Amino acid sequence: MLRKAYVWVLALLTAAMPAAGQHLAWKGQLSSWGIVNFEDAAHPRMGIRYLPALNSVLGTAGPASVDLEASVNIFGSAIAGRGGNSDATAELKPYRLWIRWATPQFEARFGLQKINFGPARMLRSLMWFDTIDPRDPLQLTDGVWGGLARYYFLNNMNLWAWVLAGNGDPRGWEQFGSDEKIPEYGGRIQIPVPSGEAGFTYHHRRVAVGALWQNLAGISRTRFMEDRYALDVRWDLAIGVWAEAALTQQALSAPFRSRRMVTIGADYTVGLGNGILITGEHLMLQVSESLKDTGEKLEFTGGAVNYPLGLLDAVTVMVYRDWKSDTWYRFLNLQRTYDRWQLFLIAFWNPELFDIYQATAGENLFSGRGVQLMAVFNH
Repeated sequence: MLRKAYVWVLALLTAAMPAAGQHLAWKGQLSSWGIVNFEDAAHPRMGIRYLPALNSVLGTAGPASVDLEASVNIFGSAIAGRGGNSDATAELKPYRLWIRWATPQFEARFGLQKINFGPARMLRSLMWFDTIDPRDPLQLTDGVWGGLARYYFLNNMNLWAWVLAGNGDPRGWEQFGSDEKIPEYGGRIQIPVPSGEAGFTYHHRRVAVGALWQNLAGISRTRFMEDRYALDVRWDLAIGVWAEAALTQQALSAPFRSRRMVTIGADYTVGLGNGILITGEHLMLQVSESLKDTGEKLEFTGGAVNYPLGLLDAVTVMVYRDWKSDTWYRFLNLQRTYDRWQLFLIAFWNPELFDIYQATAGENLFSGRGVQLMAVFNH
C-alpha cells in the first residue's frame, strides 16, 4: 500500500508539471551486453537495459526549491539454448521515484531513493542499503522506499535521519530481509577531524525470516529486532587512509546473533605516465552467538589498479582474495568513453559460488571464467 501511494503521488505530480510550465529534464541510459562463460561457451547470454529518467524543478521560494526524479528500470535478457531455443526474461520496475525539498543547508527526500555512505570502496562494512558491486561499470543498485533528511552545518558537520518502510528484500550483507509492515529507522552524524572526516551511524529494523530459511538456519522465531552501530573515518594524508567498523546485534538465540565487520583501506596515485591510482582494502567479518565468542570468521583482501591510457581509454584491474576458502576473484575492465557512448570489454576469472556480494541485484554474471562486451549510450 505504501509503495502504491508513492507511485500515484509522484505520477500525478509528473503529469501536472507540463501544464504548470515547470522545468523538465529528460535523460536516459541504454545499455546492451553479451557475455560468454567459458564453462558453458555454447550458451552465451545477451541483455539490454534502459533507464529513462525525468527530473523536474517543481518550484522555488527564495533559497528553497522542490524537485523530483522519476525513473524506471526496463530490463531483458536471454540465454541461447540448445536446439535454437532461448531462456528469456524481462522486467519493468521503478528505479528512482522521489520528491525533495532543499535549501542550501537542508534537504528532505521522500520516495524510492539510493542511500549509501562510508569511505570504503570495494569491501564495504557499511553497505547497508544498497547492492553496489564495485566491478559493475554502471554502478547500478535498487533503491529503498522511505524518507531521508540531512542538515549541513557551516563547519562541514552534517546530520542524517531516515525512516524506511516497504523494503522486504535483503540488502548489502544482509542474510534476511526486513518486515515490510514495520518501519525501520536510523541516523548518522559526520564530523570534521584533523585532515579528514569521521562518522557514527545507527539503524534499527525488524527482521523477517521466511519458513524455508527458518528451517534451514534453525531459527525459532520468524520476526525479531536488530540494531546496527558503525564508526568510520577517513584521513587525507600523504596517502588516503580509511576505516569502517560495524556491529550488528539481533534479538534471538542463534549462532549468528552478533556480527562484527571491520574494513581498512588506503589509496595512492603514483606519478607515472598519466597517473596510476592504486587502492587496497581488507575486510574482517565475524559472526557468533555473542560478542565474547569468536564464532565464524571470514577475511577478504581486495586490490584495484586504475590507469587512464589517454583521453578516451582507461584500464582497471581488480583482485580479491578469500582467505578462508583459499580462492581468488579476478577482474579486468578496458573502457573507452565518448561524449555519449561508453564501451567496456570485461574479462573475469572467479569461483562458481561467491562469498562476497551475495545480495547484488539479479544473478551473478561474473561467476566462473568468461568475457563480457558492453555498450552504453547516455542521452
